[in-house]
Amino acid sequence: MRPRGGPTLKEKSFEGVVIDLTSDGRGVVRRDDGKVFFTSGAWLEERILVKPIGSKGKIGFGVAEQIIEPSPARQPSPCGHHGSSNTDCGGCPWSFVSYEAQCAAKRDRVERALRRLQPDAGIEVELVIADSPWGYRNRVQFKTDGTHLGFFGAGSNQLVDVQDCPVLSQTNRDTLEALRSTLPNKKWSSDKRRGKRWSTLHVDESLEQVSVDARLPFRQANDAQNARMLQWLEQMVRSFDTPVDVLELFAGNGNLTQILAEYGHLVTAVEADIASVREIEARGLPNVKTQSCDLFQEKQVEALVSKVSSSNVLVMDPPREGMRLSPTLVKGLPKLCKVVSISCDVATWARDCGAFLDAGFSLSEIRVLDMFPQTPHVEILSLLKRH
Repeated sequence: MRPRGGPTLKEKSFEGVVIDLTSDGRGVVRRDDGKVFFTSGAWLEERILVKPIGSKGKIGFGVAEQIIEPSPARQPSPCGHHGSSNTDCGGCPWSFVSYEAQCAAKRDRVERALRRLQPDAGIEVELVIADSPWGYRNRVQFKTDGTHLGFFGAGSNQLVDVQDCPVLSQTNRDTLEALRSTLPNKKWSSDKRRGKRWSTLHVDESLEQVSVDARLPFRQANDAQNARMLQWLEQMVRSFDTPVDVLELFAGNGNLTQILAEYGHLVTAVEADIASVREIEARGLPNVKTQSCDLFQEKQVEALVSKVSSSNVLVMDPPREGMRLSPTLVKGLPKLCKVVSISCDVATWARDCGAFLDAGFSLSEIRVLDMFPQTPHVEILSLLKRH
């Protein structure tokens, strides 16, 4: 989130201790007057000098101007582009912290959310670490104005020229080097007359061609962790009474659908993107029918559940916004007894689970997958059952 309200030129730097972390990985520091600042470049329990840079309502925004008492987890970032200013790459905000500390912070955040949701859950939150915290990313989006090529700066839309990126797979690092060798490139140049400031280059290591300004179908960016997610889903599916009537929401191009169909379940795979729907259909998966639906439009969701009201298992893998219409699902699916929720945002996961808990469900299993090391991102795999 970018700070709004402009720079707070009248506010002086101040000392403080990081008491928590925000969802996007910034340190939370409370000033002596009680005002809270979300501060980039800081870690838990560090004493730092905070430089205020903006404000929105009662919340201030800052950067760590000086680390007075560093955390034992602090380490030099192996990426030369890492930093907290808008001239630094904002892609890996936790790369200055040990991988062990990153994982502990992620697990702790999910555990705290679980205690608020279901205090007597008695569930151990398992975190599945990545094979390697570097070199895992199989796809990436670069920005270029034809002269520079890289990513946006931390908390800004300023283009940072990136020479190398250690979280990319070696194939994609080689592609980055090849793309940079073509600069300057007039085909990617900005066009102020058309309001075009840059081109977006979509790179996937499984594809020979780079896609320019044309988004690729969704694919999980960490192959090894995606395989572990599918293994977990397979364990859940094996425990279902066969056959079950599955409603799968945010199906994408069928990443999860293939597992659901493998065990003979009847699956209605729902996705808004028509190209992804066509990709599922092209797979020819048995017992799978597709449906196009905007899952953020209440009337469309109501129409959908009226057609599949016999579904007794719900599988959903929404974007960060979550499935805010979960109450509509609960109301329209009276036979629903199990919910498999895969979420990439702790706050919206907790909100959506709350709707099912209010309807008589309870959480029976949670697993946290570290899909994107060096970032605050988590992938939460959970199973809810109706009492």
